[in-house]
Amino acid sequence: MLKPCILVFATLMALCSLTYANMRAPMRIDYAPSFSLNAPKASQLIVEREKLNIDCNYQYCDVQAVYFIHSEVSEELAFVFVLPENTPVEVRVTGALRPSKVTQDKSQTWILPEWHSRPLPLYQAAFSGSVRTGMNIINIKYRQSLTILERSYGYFTASRSIEQFTYQLGPLKEWTLADNFSLQVTLSSLRQRPDRDGGWSLMKSRAISCLTAGQILENDRDHLNLTLTFGKNFPDTLVCQAGDSDLLDSTEESTG
Repeated sequence: MLKPCILVFATLMALCSLTYANMRAPMRIDYAPSFSLNAPKASQLIVEREKLNIDCNYQYCDVQAVYFIHSEVSEELAFVFVLPENTPVEVRVTGALRPSKVTQDKSQTWILPEWHSRPLPLYQAAFSGSVRTGMNIINIKYRQSLTILERSYGYFTASRSIEQFTYQLGPLKEWTLADNFSLQVTLSSLRQRPDRDGGWSLMKSRAISCLTAGQILENDRDHLNLTLTFGKNFPDTLVCQAGDSDLLDSTEESTG
């Protein structure tokens, strides 16, 4: 009579071991956000509007931030903004290509809210530009890696993740903003995700969200597209996510 008991006990122990092993923490690949352009000191500039274009795949986003700035005087100014990686930055000030220098910002790091997360490095992109009396356009382009957050995982479940893009809008509030200031955000992501064989997976429908009200969604054959427009009362942080629609639905519920 002992053998059946031993077999049952062994089976239960094996199941418990598998269950415990299946309860690992979700994997994640974190990157710090990028930041809006810092306001230069002692300048007479008014930001009329900004256009923030974010074009993403599954690993990174190509970011274009375009500032429409009115100046009362003509002057040469130094500009700085913060980004998460040492990556090439293309800058044009009213059409003129300006050299930029990216260096690690050793005076600060980015701390994630999770207690177990390590501090993430931050970098500064510095450039100068001649602004003239009247309207000026500062056009900045660079590439930002996406944070990857595992949302479905386990030994009996295929691992699935969402991609997250984070942008700190707060520094823009340090500028003088026009009374009718507007900030337009456009986000684009691919509709399909490549599978392990290099083809395209059609099993899951994809979705995108910037986790805020007022989003306008339009999809074409290859891309998911989102548009947001803010006035002067824009949030300090913009968080946008892309992934399988069922994963994004659960993320929005837990976030809200």
